Amino acid sequence: MRRGRHDEAVAVFEKLLEHEGPAVPSDARFDIALAYKSLGRWRDALDQLGLIVGTNPMFRSGEALLEFADCHEQLHDDRQARMAYEQLLKTSSLPEARYRYGILLDRSGEKAAAAEQMRLLLAELDQSPDFYRHQKRHFAKMAKRFLRGNADSRGALRALAMKNDSPQRHRDTENDKCCGEE
Repeated sequence: MRRGRHDEAVAVFEKLLEHEGPAVPSDARFDIALAYKSLGRWRDALDQLGLIVGTNPMFRSGEALLEFADCHEQLHDDRQARMAYEQLLKTSSLPEARYRYGILLDRSGEKAAAAEQMRLLLAELDQSPDFYRHQKRHFAKMAKRFLRGNADSRGALRALAMKNDSPQRHRDTENDKCCGEE
């Protein structure tokens, strides 16, 4: 599947599903769900992910629930996507989930709640280890852009930057620098 031969991967996984039925391990179900997603087969992916999150919502540290929410978004079911993001964010602080939830809220017209999600994303990353913050810095950049693009959020972004300003982790909100980048 890593080589982009998703059609072939789906054929193999579907044989496994047919042969093993409910005994198929969650790891295999997750892989077939990703293959289905790559082919735009959102409902098939949702079926497999639903079986995983129904028994273990925090499978792979919440990745299955994140993919589950994405499938709902792809199917234009924002209500179900929102519920999945909210469930995930109760127990995890995945920057991608926080960002995507904020965008979903913004799309729904909940501008203040969306801005709050972006501020939470930045605050959570600020408290994360350096390697993780560096790995997820693109979400910090996107959150900052989002906040700058919303007039009533600009002051909050500058206040957050000033509050968290330290010699080790300087944030230049005007130039999108984060995580000590130069």
